[in-house]
Amino acid sequence: MNKLDQTWIHPESYSIAKKYLKHLKFTVDDIGSSKLVTASIDAGSSLVDHFLHFGSDLETIKMIKAAFENEEEKYRQDNSYVFKRKITEVAELKVGMALTGQVENIAGFGVFVNIGVEENGLIPNRLIGGRQLCTNQRVKVKIDSIQTQTKPKRIALSLL
Repeated sequence: MNKLDQTWIHPESYSIAKKYLKHLKFTVDDIGSSKLVTASIDAGSSLVDHFLHFGSDLETIKMIKAAFENEEEKYRQDNSYVFKRKITEVAELKVGMALTGQVENIAGFGVFVNIGVEENGLIPNRLIGGRQLCTNQRVKVKIDSIQTQTKPKRIALSLL
């Protein structure tokens, strides 16, 4: 298993992430270790400036750096879901409903949130409002729209 798959780093950024690790004298197998966390924090913003020369944008570099500053236990801790009781299917959702969910995946276009039904909802980047979200984070969301005719079903969310 590729440990990069356990982070919120998008596969298109794996090559930059590997260069970042190599620069710190670590490998993919070190992801989640306290030594890597310390090295990434100690590298500071100078490392971000260094990696901008590799043709990546500032937000991608910051996201990679932040991903490597999480210890493995933080990826696994507090994985209990806090869903609205009795709602287990998309058909039970209503537009405007407020729910608590858990960030499952962060993509270039938005954040996928598990709200306790068979499909994750999506918060588009334009609705995140500059907030820094990370995987396993609990978030309060509002349902903006539901599309049940598509496969997979689509649930548009916004942060509360």
